[in-house]
Amino acid sequence: MILGITGGTGCGKTTFLNCIAELGGIILDCDAIYHELLRTDESLLRAIESRFPGTVTEGSLNRKALGAIVFADENALQDLNAITHAAVKSVVLEQLQKHKGKHIAIDAIGLFEGGLAELCDVTVAVTAPEEMRVRRIMARDGISQAYAESRV
Repeated sequence: MILGITGGTGCGKTTFLNCIAELGGIILDCDAIYHELLRTDESLLRAIESRFPGTVTEGSLNRKALGAIVFADENALQDLNAITHAAVKSVVLEQLQKHKGKHIAIDAIGLFEGGLAELCDVTVAVTAPEEMRVRRIMARDGISQAYAESRV
């Protein structure tokens, strides 16, 4: 069975995923996949730098600079998602083949937007009140309330 899990940042998806892992399920964390691709996929970084000049320096993404752009501009966020979703989906498809027949949970904020929901037998949305999400993000990432609110 393939379970798709979605929900915004700070909603509690990690807690839910930890329960699935404790029961023996395989977790495909699309955020972790994305970050690994940022470290290893030069073509992804070139595509991001091409659309968002100044966000990649010496082969490393400046996440705060990129975040300041995409969390303030819906069109910019859509452009970033278009660049990244295909790369992440490719890795997810590889992992699904590798673990075929096992219970797998795909954790993706953009589960539907990234075309991953169509791979799932069941989807679940994890939610939490906005003020709780902001507090969680501030504590987790060590960021200001204003930046956390823009991310939510």
